[in-house]
Amino acid sequence: MDVRLTNLGHEACQPGHSYGPAVRDHYLIHYVEHGCGRFTCRGKTYPVSAGQGFIILPGEVTFYQADETDPWHYRWIGYAGPDALRLTQEAGLDGCATFTAGPVDVLSAMLAQAEQDLAAFPSPSRGAMCALGSLYRFLSMAGEDQPNGPDSAQHAQEQLYEKACWFLQANFSRSVTIREAAAFTGLSRSQLFRIFKAHGGLSPLEHLQALRLNHVRGLLRETGLSVKEIALSCGFSSTAHLCTTFRQAYGITPGTYRDQSKTSS
Repeated sequence: MDVRLTNLGHEACQPGHSYGPAVRDHYLIHYVEHGCGRFTCRGKTYPVSAGQGFIILPGEVTFYQADETDPWHYRWIGYAGPDALRLTQEAGLDGCATFTAGPVDVLSAMLAQAEQDLAAFPSPSRGAMCALGSLYRFLSMAGEDQPNGPDSAQHAQEQLYEKACWFLQANFSRSVTIREAAAFTGLSRSQLFRIFKAHGGLSPLEHLQALRLNHVRGLLRETGLSVKEIALSCGFSSTAHLCTTFRQAYGITPGTYRDQSKTSS
């Protein structure tokens, strides 16, 4: 993703300390380590306490203020870039004004580590690159605790399906097994089968074969690699294995497909 850090830091606020109303030109997350305060945006005011945070979107007018008797100590981290919105969406925070995430010591340590990383490198760009890892880790945990809507079981199944698909996409070029994919997602093979049929209409093995054959067709069209080289690059054990599977799927051999692709182009 094309995302860059814009700023980060921490502050133990004085009682009643406030900021705004103001706007930012980047995404800015505040995470409360202890104490409490209030955050106002989109015409609503939200109480925020330890283990919670709030996110400011670019161009959004916001106001926030520490409590008068138990002022918050928070850490903040800002980011921007062409993929900043996508990152926020994938973390599940794009529709949130506030969020709850913990454990507090773990998430606070991530943001503290980002500050240390930024300061540790003489080169600001290298320090920001290292600190960006802490942002990704923080967002992955912050988004995990957010409500998934009325059908959280359905959402959980979709996430498992996407996780297994990612694993197969990342490993189809080797002799990966469905048992490995099931173990990666923490499911049994039968559970994984049911989820795949429900969400993609294919079994895990059919999905894996489709991934491989789609890549095979691309290599046949776009490269001069031999059929053997293509077979071994796409997770097939041999040329014969590829040719048999390809013919069963498309009714022609890989060589014929390549010839037809050249003619049509």
